[in-house]
Amino acid sequence: MSRHFFSDGAFQLAKNSVFATIRDIHRNSQVYLLAGSALGILAYALLAKRHPMLAPHKFLFILLTFALGPGLLVQIMKIVFSRPRPGFILEFGGDLHFSPAWHLGGECTRYCSFPSGESAVAIAMLSVLVFFPIAWRWLAALVLVPLMVFVSFNRVMLGAHFLSDVTLAWFVMIPLMLWIWSVLSRNRDRIDDAVWKAGEKMRARLHGTRS
Repeated sequence: MSRHFFSDGAFQLAKNSVFATIRDIHRNSQVYLLAGSALGILAYALLAKRHPMLAPHKFLFILLTFALGPGLLVQIMKIVFSRPRPGFILEFGGDLHFSPAWHLGGECTRYCSFPSGESAVAIAMLSVLVFFPIAWRWLAALVLVPLMVFVSFNRVMLGAHFLSDVTLAWFVMIPLMLWIWSVLSRNRDRIDDAVWKAGEKMRARLHGTRS
């Protein structure tokens, strides 16, 4: 697949400003999502009344998905498998040997390829679906999933990752997200109550009441 985007000694789309902009928007959006999630938990603790739309366990789901997925698991796998990126291998003008997916002992020492961190982030973005009502969740998924798939495949077109880096990142993230949500949803009342209780003193100062 990577060969389809390599010609005249380079991955030509890597020079395309549109694809580069798409990548930048995606990378910046995760910062706002994570900051917004942290602020959502804080707002739940400090507002005068509980707001179900600000349920802390849902925001915590987003934060843990990013922390345990792209932040931890993906980075460990990059070190363990040490797969060079397409642009670093001999076939595409680099000086390292190609390493198959799941092959241990690749020659990469940093900025390794497997699995794709940005593809893992793209799938992690789907954690926002928990904020949609169940009746609307599938419709929202029909809009978000194609966007995240395109953002992920964008990395292949730019020559930054192999197709297997992208697809296997999805298969690593999806079970992890399902597991995190199962744990949090079982303990949602306990989590939400703990956040509400933690903000009790500050709410008393802000609103002059105790609850």
